[in-house]
Amino acid sequence: MISIFWYANALPFKSASSDFYPQMVVFIAEAGLGVKGPTAKELAGPCLEADVHDVDKHITQFKVCWPGTGVTIMIDSWKDKSHRYLGNFLIGCPKGIVYHSSIDLSRKRHTGRLICAHLDKIVDEVGPENVVQVVTDNALNYKKAGLLLMERRHILYWTPCAAHCINLMLKDIEKLKRVKYCILKSKLVTRFIYNHTYLHALMREHYMQEIVNESTARFATTFLTIQSILVNKAGLRSMIRSNEWQTDRAAMS
Repeated sequence: MISIFWYANALPFKSASSDFYPQMVVFIAEAGLGVKGPTAKELAGPCLEADVHDVDKHITQFKVCWPGTGVTIMIDSWKDKSHRYLGNFLIGCPKGIVYHSSIDLSRKRHTGRLICAHLDKIVDEVGPENVVQVVTDNALNYKKAGLLLMERRHILYWTPCAAHCINLMLKDIEKLKRVKYCILKSKLVTRFIYNHTYLHALMREHYMQEIVNESTARFATTFLTIQSILVNKAGLRSMIRSNEWQTDRAAMS
């Protein structure tokens, strides 16, 4: 019945990977026969209020550590499906990371002064004595915001995001002539295979995995694809030597 509930409500299958899913199953089993789940009204009302209260208590445990360890304020900007430009502010410490707030920057110019003003406000809310550093990406407006904030707050540092630095480095490396040639060749191979359903299935049979794996870092995907081709070249060679490949019309064209 659990699977039917999933299918009937078109729930994403990855929900079963949630840490709360096995806990829910155990709770239902321990409750025994006759247990009733919360109604839609209860889920939207008292249940939600109780869970929000529990989350607030959990966050309080993080805040207790802040005076002793200090914190890092992080901002992550992105566009949602409605093309709104949002900025999420997170607070990190050795105990973990908690969400602080979000702002909608869609109708505002993303100037360094504007971003600095929001960061400055959050520093006050968290406690200036608790903030060790602020981490943003390396765009000019964020860099300016970080430098302005350090002028206002002499006890903290602005640090550029390491992941964004690596992303920009890979972007520049892609422009090198030898690297550009390798990338072009790898794209020709992957596009040809992925554009033919039969060859794609044949690749999985010999290669045993996908060549292209999406990375959280946009420019890292290209290099991970090249690495995947290099590490598993034996499987690709086996596929090209196979009778199925030799007799396939698309492969022979």
